[in-house]
Amino acid sequence: DIGRVIGIGTEQLQAALNDSFAMAKRWIHAGYVRTLNPNVDPLIEKYFQISQQANPQRARGQVALIFGRLNTFFSRPGGLWGPMAFEPEPKIRTDSTAPYAWCQPGGYFMQGQTGHVPMDDKETLYPMRMDTIYYTLRFVLYMAGVERAYTIVHELCHFVSREPEIRDAVYAHRDPARFATLPTAQRLSNTDHYAMLAYEAGT
Repeated sequence: DIGRVIGIGTEQLQAALNDSFAMAKRWIHAGYVRTLNPNVDPLIEKYFQISQQANPQRARGQVALIFGRLNTFFSRPGGLWGPMAFEPEPKIRTDSTAPYAWCQPGGYFMQGQTGHVPMDDKETLYPMRMDTIYYTLRFVLYMAGVERAYTIVHELCHFVSREPEIRDAVYAHRDPARFATLPTAQRLSNTDHYAMLAYEAGT
């Protein structure tokens, strides 16, 4: 519908979105393969400093667990997971402050659960599915393919995380200096450390 309004053909827009999902899937798989290395993979060491963690074995296992879930997410051709789990947000927002995408952290474990979220005026509640990742108008229209793919991976890291929950302590592209110097222990619960590992492994 958005494409028709702004004069972009549906097939052209769908093809661009499909390309971004395919790219994200390749990156995730490349990151997952890194976790299978019997030795500590150089990229995993770079982003998570496994050798400096208080419990290196446990830290390495956590990274492998998250990437295992991410890889499984795209291993089914249809159904609940894969691109089918992504939907437009309940209310289409046109303001520039809206996020590109969002989800319920741990939604991977909340199949069939629903809730409500405030938007815009913060008083009106909109229905949401906990087991869904929502993308916005900005995701569709204002991001290039690589940016969309990165956003997909980033949101999925939130989506598949539980105990510990992966949060946004620092963003790699907004604050690269702080990202690079984030304390070792905090890296295991920072979303962009997983997303950047997938991105670099895939590219």
